[in-house]
Amino acid sequence: MAATVLLPVESTTRDLDARLVLAARWVRPGRRVVVGAPADVVTAAEQLEGGGVYLGKSLFQGYREQAEGQRSARDYGRVRARGFSVAHLEDEGALLAGSRAQREHAAGRIPALAYLDTRDTLCAWGSFDQHVYRQLRPDIAERVIVTGHPRFALYRSPLRAYYEPAAAALRAELGPFVLVATTTARANPISSLERIFSASYNYQAADPRRRLAFVRQWGHTQRQLARCVELVHRLADEIDATIVVRPHPSEDESLYHAVLAGLDRVVVRREGPVSPWLLACSALLQDGCTTAVEGYLAGCPVLTYVPAEVETAHRRPLASWVGTECENEQSVIDNVRRALAGGRSQVTLPDEARELLCDLADGDAGLDGLDALIERECPPAQPGASAELAGLGRALSLARARRTLAEVARNAREAIEAGVRGSSHELRRARAERRYARAKFDVLRRADIDSRARAAARVAQRTDLAWQLLGDRLVVFEAAR
Repeated sequence: MAATVLLPVESTTRDLDARLVLAARWVRPGRRVVVGAPADVVTAAEQLEGGGVYLGKSLFQGYREQAEGQRSARDYGRVRARGFSVAHLEDEGALLAGSRAQREHAAGRIPALAYLDTRDTLCAWGSFDQHVYRQLRPDIAERVIVTGHPRFALYRSPLRAYYEPAAAALRAELGPFVLVATTTARANPISSLERIFSASYNYQAADPRRRLAFVRQWGHTQRQLARCVELVHRLADEIDATIVVRPHPSEDESLYHAVLAGLDRVVVRREGPVSPWLLACSALLQDGCTTAVEGYLAGCPVLTYVPAEVETAHRRPLASWVGTECENEQSVIDNVRRALAGGRSQVTLPDEARELLCDLADGDAGLDGLDALIERECPPAQPGASAELAGLGRALSLARARRTLAEVARNAREAIEAGVRGSSHELRRARAERRYARAKFDVLRRADIDSRARAAARVAQRTDLAWQLLGDRLVVFEAAR
């Protein structure tokens, strides 16, 4: 029975490529790697013999709301019952807002802290959150390790070559361009405001303190969105280069097409992962998101637009440390012009930046730590039989059929309820929810997976990598026999 590494993908845009490269890196005779949608990965855990390790964050969702807590406990139990240990790794960390005390509080709010036991591992992005986790869970202190995040490793050689063909194509198509990465999903959600103002986003209507804090954050995001639109209009008049606006995957792209219509130098595009765009652009403009760190590692000038009036509680220090902080539109314009002319500001990272994210230090200590984790928690065993994967394929088909039937029933129920109320509001909201889900995880297409898997094998220097797409939401990697 082969051992299995389970790698869930919450967002194909953000997560898929790094997972595929990890799969190519970790496959051995007797050790397979499964990459796919979170629900399908749990199904795989229940079908495959031999146990192994689950690496990711998708088992634990929500902010302690009852329904999400019950699901997290159920899925965690299902995975552990099949002989898998859990290595929890957050996909969004380090870019914490506010004072140091506020950032420590935010780091300690991950739901996984309520579930992991002494057989599991908690992966930290840096010594900052490692310290927070150990303070909150001293019983698992020795199992809290610093790994950074593997997607940042893709900006180092030789893994960087994974994105070079796509980056070269963008340079040839667009010439010099400025990339504007937005992150205002709370103000411009692809789902619905009902989802934003819900327990899923930690909106607590019955708690005045939390409710007002949430509304202040929402108001800040509204102002962020307005400032971004105003700035892009100004840039379109001031600089002689293409401006690419890339909305966050959770944002409604149509808003930008509407408010930026008629600007010849501005294009709104969101296809593919952000990494090739960062390798190809002349400058990155953002206002406090993880893309700032990726831009720094990609080697492009990073500009963080944070007007002077923005409160400390809404500032994300790491985004400013990895680039140049601009407090007004003219500062942005001047720095964009300098970047287009080939100039750039010298960036000297403070020690606290490396405390937040170990990937900012030289070397591959984070990725090496993950390699060691896999060797310890999932050593190769006997190769599995092909019948195992056939059984998994059938189980996935059955689970997919159940989800389809449930969705059909839900659609019918919502349509009936909307008709009874004389309004289509509920139906629109439900459709927005499904649009949000598709935006996070689109189906896996064979030609695309084949292309990406070949690239992953190339940069991992593997000639024995084999893969099999099961359905359209999960792919299994094995060593070719």
